[in-house]
Amino acid sequence: MKILFVHEVSWFNKVVYEMHDFPELLSLRGHEVHFLDFDEGKPRARWKPITTIESRAHKGSQVSVTTPPRFLPGILGRLLATLIQPLVFIQLIKRIKPDVVVTYSIPTSGWQITCICNRKNIPIVARVIDIPHVLRETHFKPLVKWSEKYVFRKASFVSTHNEALRQYCIGLGAAPDKSSVIYPGIDMSRFFPAPPRQDLLTKVGIQPTDKVLLFMGTIFRFSGLVELLTELAPALRLDKSIKFLILGDGEDFNRLHQLELTLGLQSQVIMPGRIEYDLLADYLRLGHVALLPFKQELVTHGALPGKVLQYLACGLPTIATPLDGLQSMIPPNKGVLYANDSQEMANIAIDLVSKPDQQHQLAAFGFDLMTIHCNWHTQLQSIEQMIASFQRA
Repeated sequence: MKILFVHEVSWFNKVVYEMHDFPELLSLRGHEVHFLDFDEGKPRARWKPITTIESRAHKGSQVSVTTPPRFLPGILGRLLATLIQPLVFIQLIKRIKPDVVVTYSIPTSGWQITCICNRKNIPIVARVIDIPHVLRETHFKPLVKWSEKYVFRKASFVSTHNEALRQYCIGLGAAPDKSSVIYPGIDMSRFFPAPPRQDLLTKVGIQPTDKVLLFMGTIFRFSGLVELLTELAPALRLDKSIKFLILGDGEDFNRLHQLELTLGLQSQVIMPGRIEYDLLADYLRLGHVALLPFKQELVTHGALPGKVLQYLACGLPTIATPLDGLQSMIPPNKGVLYANDSQEMANIAIDLVSKPDQQHQLAAFGFDLMTIHCNWHTQLQSIEQMIASFQRA
């Protein structure tokens, strides 16, 4: 099959997740896979679209990535992309004649591309992995939500990665019988339990006898890390062997770093920034207990944070906010303990990080769950069957 994926973020600048995994793995299964992205960073294409063959996560894969030109910076570039990306999309479908389109894009180009596909009689699958209108603070929220409604109603099929998000899509017009849940897979050859690397422990300033709490991912305004660190501070001051390793960057990084300085916890709160994908699993294995302190909001309840799946695949027992999407996949005590607020999470974390036997028991449950639900063989079969069902004659 010829499959065209579309997204409103950069293939090159985003951390590796399912937007890279599904296209690359489908290419390894013999499909001709194309990807239309949006240039978020330093302009890759200045005057005309650029197409190159790329592979970021799975060796041997070949995805033809097309980046439209970006003439303006910031929000102006994003607004102009609502016109440019659909025009480049029209050029692409004329050239490659896809059997099916899979769009992750919603507000930037999703509704336009859905309209084009319907007019051209090309099946289009909306792969929904978040709730765009609440993902970031913007004056365009009403327009973004309208885009969601249009795409959910007009797409040939809506695929989400958790049941709570599927119900949200149905509430905005997706047909229940034309929607389904397909979990993201985990590269178990990369993310698996193993002893921590001594060179990385030394690099970040962790002693072999330290007890390490860990967070990994984009530090959004709703990440809950500022509140959690405030609650953890008294216990960290009492026990210098407890370290809090925070891997990632994002909009709340500076505020979190300033809090670390204000609390005087520079030697125990370790913030090395964003970790390259090839080293990510090794850094995760430096932890003993992983944390997901997201605030309970619409945007987080619809999420299935990939970081939790990676935590569990690496053998890390996890403490998380009871988010609807996460709980729809992972029941309590099956690798994850749920805490209702930052104070409860801090108390559970300080207790668990000192109990290796309980850590190992929880970790075993979580690893088994990932093996069942997130193995790529099963997930690829599911998405391949879904896409094939809409293949044009």
